[in-house]
Amino acid sequence: MADGGDGLLGSAVLPVRQASALNWKPGQYGRDNDMEVLQATYAEQFAVMKERFKGREDDPYIQYRFMKAFKFNLDEAIAHLEATIAWKASIGYEAIAASVRDLDPNDLEKFPHGEMIQRYFPQCPRYSMDLDGNPVDVSCPGMIIPNEFCAHVTVEQMEAFQVHLVANLSQWLGARSHERGVVVRMTRIIDIQGLSMKHLTTLLPTLRRSMAVAQANFVEHMARAIVINAPSMFNYIWAIVKPLLNERTQQKVIIVGSDYRATLLKYIAPDQLPECYGGTCKRVPFTHFDHDAGFENSVVAAGGSVQKTIDVGPGMLLEWAVRSADKDIGLDVRFVCNDNAANSPIEEVILPPSRIQSHVSTVRGTWTAPARPGKAVFTFDNSYSMFTSKSIKVRIETSFPVATPSDPPVLNPE
Repeated sequence: MADGGDGLLGSAVLPVRQASALNWKPGQYGRDNDMEVLQATYAEQFAVMKERFKGREDDPYIQYRFMKAFKFNLDEAIAHLEATIAWKASIGYEAIAASVRDLDPNDLEKFPHGEMIQRYFPQCPRYSMDLDGNPVDVSCPGMIIPNEFCAHVTVEQMEAFQVHLVANLSQWLGARSHERGVVVRMTRIIDIQGLSMKHLTTLLPTLRRSMAVAQANFVEHMARAIVINAPSMFNYIWAIVKPLLNERTQQKVIIVGSDYRATLLKYIAPDQLPECYGGTCKRVPFTHFDHDAGFENSVVAAGGSVQKTIDVGPGMLLEWAVRSADKDIGLDVRFVCNDNAANSPIEEVILPPSRIQSHVSTVRGTWTAPARPGKAVFTFDNSYSMFTSKSIKVRIETSFPVATPSDPPVLNPE
C-alpha cells in the first residue's frame, strides 16, 4: 500500500514530451499533471533541482515526484532525493534496474523469490489501466496464510522481491510519463477480504520494512489505493497500519466495504475492471493456489487421538503434510507388515512420537517403504491436552519411489 515511485530512468536526459504510442486522452488528472505546465508553474524550483542534481538525476519527472511528495519544500525534497541516490548506490540499483527492465511484472516468478511469493500472496502488479491512464495493480493480502508465508519467505527475501518489482514498475511509469508528457502513477485495488489481526501480528515486520523502503525511495508512485472488502473490525487493523504510512500516503487511501463497485467504477472503466469486482474484463488477475488441495479435515478430541491407516506397496514413497489451527499436535508414524517366515506382524517406527509445530507452518515428511507391502499407521495424539480439541488438516500420499529404501525418514517444516 505504500506510496512511492519515480521514473528511475537513471541520469539520462529525456525530452519532456514524446509522441505517445497510446491513444490516451488527458482528463483533469492529465491537465493537473502535465509536465510542461508543471515546469512553467514551478520554474524556480525546477531550476534549483536541475542545478543540484545535474549529471546525477536529470529526469524532471523524478525531480517533480520528490518536490510534490514534500509539498515543494526544496530542502526536504533535496535531502530525500540525495538519500535515495545514496541508497541506490549502496544496493547496486543500476544493475537491479537493468536486470528487470524488460520483464513483464505479472510474471512474478521471473523476480527474485517471486515463484514462492506468488503462491502465498496473490497479486497482479499491472492488470489494466484506469480512467486517467494509470496502470491498475490488484492484490489480495487477505488470502495470505500468515504462518505459511513467513515459513517460506523471509523479511529480506520479500524486500529483495519488492525492490526488483518496483524497479521494473517505476521504469515503466517513467517511460509512459515521457511518452504522454504527464506524471503517470498507479491505482491500486487492495482486496482485504479474509484479513485478520493474525495477518498483521505475524506479517508486521515484513510490512514495516517493505513500506519503509517504498516510502523513502519510490515517492509519488501511487495515485490512489482503493481498499475493498474492509471487515467490520477494520478500525483495529487500520490503527496498526496507519502509523506505518506517511501523511501523503494516508491521504491517498480510499476504504470501502463489500459495496465497492461504484467506487471502483469512479476510477476504472468496466472493461478494465475484473468481473470478480463488478467489471466486464474476463481476464483473471492472478492464479489462486489452493493450499488446502488434497488435505482432509479432522478434529482430535481433547485428551484423545485419531489414527489414519494407509496401504503402502513395496518400495513406494510415502509423503505426508500436517497443518493444525492455533496449537501443536502429537504425531507418530509406524509401518506394519507381516513376517512371512514367522507369520506375525512386524512393526517399524517411521517417526517416533513427538509434538510437531504444525500450527506454525505445514509440517511435511517423507519415507520410502522396504521391498514388501504393509500399512502406514499415523497416530495424531492430543492426550496431553485435556481441555482443548485440535483441528488438523492432513494429506497423505503414496507414489513411485524417488529415493532408495535405505534413506532415513525426513521430517521438515514446509
